[in-house]
Amino acid sequence: MLLALSIWLKRRVLVAIASLTLYLTSIPITAFTLINSIEQYQLKLTVDDSPQADAIVVLGGMIDWVKTTHGVAPEWGDPDRFWDGIALIKAGRAPMLIFTGGKLPWQLGDETEGQVLKRYAIQAQVPEEKILVSDPVETTHDEAKAIAKMLDPIKSRIILVTSAFHMPRAKALFDDLGFDVFAYPVDFRASGRLDLYTAFLPNPSALATTDFCIRELLGRMYYRVNTILR
Repeated sequence: MLLALSIWLKRRVLVAIASLTLYLTSIPITAFTLINSIEQYQLKLTVDDSPQADAIVVLGGMIDWVKTTHGVAPEWGDPDRFWDGIALIKAGRAPMLIFTGGKLPWQLGDETEGQVLKRYAIQAQVPEEKILVSDPVETTHDEAKAIAKMLDPIKSRIILVTSAFHMPRAKALFDDLGFDVFAYPVDFRASGRLDLYTAFLPNPSALATTDFCIRELLGRMYYRVNTILR
């Protein structure tokens, strides 16, 4: 009897813990706090805020590949990185615009993301001779190492363009290689205000944001541990 009661109580405790965890990760106040923490309360910049540099480096992660009636084609995810890179090069903030050659193993298309973006940049009236594409890469660490092959990190100042949530991790990797990095965050996910009337009401969007933030935090932890062990 006591054994059965003990098992029943343990199950009830586990269910309660699981329910509480699901509730806490599904409410807007948790998502709001996490995404602001991830983006470290950075501010949106304009071209006028940017200094002169040796290169504008636009990190990947904005192109998806989808099936079409004629094969596969690239499709925009969030183009903020691309268009801000275009604005910076057109404003003359650096003599070259570098796209990283993102290409994941499960990608449908044969081109790297950088090759696609170079083509789009030419269509946007950026001179082809000002556009470079890195070797194929899969991770942010790969991107930093690929750029270090193209530019001397010790002698190069770069304007780094990536999503605000991604900037702290990306900048740290480029800093570690010796680059002089000016961070130019885009694609902000955090909103300026929290609706207190719905802050504690769970919804799928808040859960997705919390999941997104946890994965980014795990990525940062991985790189920090990897740096310590090197």
